[in-house]
Amino acid sequence: MEEYKGFSITTEIGADISKVTSALNTILLKNGFRVIKKTDLSKEIMKDISIKWLKYHIWDIIDAEITYKILSINKYGGTFTPIRILIYEKGDNTIISVIDPRLAARLIDNPTIIELAQEMGDRIKNALAEIENKFK
Repeated sequence: MEEYKGFSITTEIGADISKVTSALNTILLKNGFRVIKKTDLSKEIMKDISIKWLKYHIWDIIDAEITYKILSINKYGGTFTPIRILIYEKGDNTIISVIDPRLAARLIDNPTIIELAQEMGDRIKNALAEIENKFK
């Protein structure tokens, strides 16, 4: 797992995207996140420009309690929660990349929001470590 240029937490899994997405959904729930939106970007691109592209999904996930707390303090917290996850194929592997809420929270500059975002970021890192271990 790596933190990519300070804005995302990224991992590469040695497994097919369909297996990874199924396991990821379960692991996210276990870590307190619920998927509220799934977008198959490959299909959306096909609709507009008729090009077959790699499998590329975007998920929005939420921890409702923390999101509520953040938005009660500052409505701009909605710029980083729900949290966006990119899931795409890279050959026979699957890349998972999550925008790091800890970075975005620092831009709001509120100690409570930074603490809440830190908790979410830590749990996301834990979830990605779990998915890495599952497919080792």
